[in-house]
Amino acid sequence: MGTVLRELALSHPQIKVETKYIDVMIEETNLFRIKENPTTLFINDKGHELYRVEGFKETNEMTQIIDRINSGEIFLQTQYEENSTTIEKYEIFLYQNQELVPCEVSYENKSSVKAPRITAIQQLIKANLEGFYNPFPPGTRLELIEFHGSLARVFLKIPEQVKDLNESLMKEALRKTLQKFGVSDVELELK
Repeated sequence: MGTVLRELALSHPQIKVETKYIDVMIEETNLFRIKENPTTLFINDKGHELYRVEGFKETNEMTQIIDRINSGEIFLQTQYEENSTTIEKYEIFLYQNQELVPCEVSYENKSSVKAPRITAIQQLIKANLEGFYNPFPPGTRLELIEFHGSLARVFLKIPEQVKDLNESLMKEALRKTLQKFGVSDVELELK
C-alpha cells in the first residue's frame, strides 16, 4: 500500500498521507481499533474517522473511494470492537554449533493485529536465547520490509558501534525464518 499511498499523495495534494506502523504505534492502532494490516483510514481535520479500507487496493480503486467519500456516498458504518492482547508463537531460526535450528518464541501482541512476517523478523533480530548465536547485533532495528512474490527486501538499522557483521549469516537466518511464509530469497540492506 505504500506505493499506492504515494501515488494518491501526488494525485490528491489536498490529502495529507501518513504511514503508521502497527507494531510500533500500538496506542494509535488500538485507538482506531485497527484489525488488519494494511488498513487505510480516512480521517477528517477533527481527527474523526470517515471511512476505512482494510487490505490492499489498487490506486484507481482508492481514487474511486475518495470520490465516494467526498460525495457522501459512502461513510463509516461499522463500530469496531476494542483490540485485545494476544500471545502468538513464532518459529525463528538461530545458529547453534554453526547450524541453523528452529526456536519457538512467544510474542505478546498488544494490538491484536496480526502481521506474521514482520513480527517473525522482529522476533528474530531481537532474539537472545541461551545457547544460540544470533547474527543480528543487539539494538538492530527493522526499518522497512518489501515483499515481492518470494523475495523479501529487508532494510535494517545497525547500531553505529558495531564493526563485525556477517551479512550472509543474517540473510540465511532471515530466509529460513521467512520460508514458511513463501519467501525463498532475501535481499538485505544495512544502514
